[in-house]
Amino acid sequence: MHRLLVHVAALSFALLSTGCGGSEIDDFIDLVIENRTGSQIWIFSYADCGSDEYTGVIADDEYLADGDDLSAVNLEPGCYDLYVEDELGCFSENSTDGNVAGGIAFTWTVRQSDLTCP
Repeated sequence: MHRLLVHVAALSFALLSTGCGGSEIDDFIDLVIENRTGSQIWIFSYADCGSDEYTGVIADDEYLADGDDLSAVNLEPGCYDLYVEDELGCFSENSTDGNVAGGIAFTWTVRQSDLTCP
């Protein structure tokens, strides 16, 4: 019985480690923003580095409240430019500064001091 439990435990660990057929989690990245601006963020978008084709993460009728976090998940590994804009039109840009490897979450804490206001 003990030998059976050892084999079951080893098999369970192997399945959890490989994701039942490969390391699929390593094939994707997450982009996370933490809103610490003191205001609502109305726009969070990202694009491949150097591209002008941004993808919005926040719906038109929603916002990210101060103190909340938001993620763009399951993206291809790579380099990304990030853009946020608050309720007053103040904005900030950031970049992952190079390729982000699969299985990683890139986190940007956006503070009021990061924003440029018109």
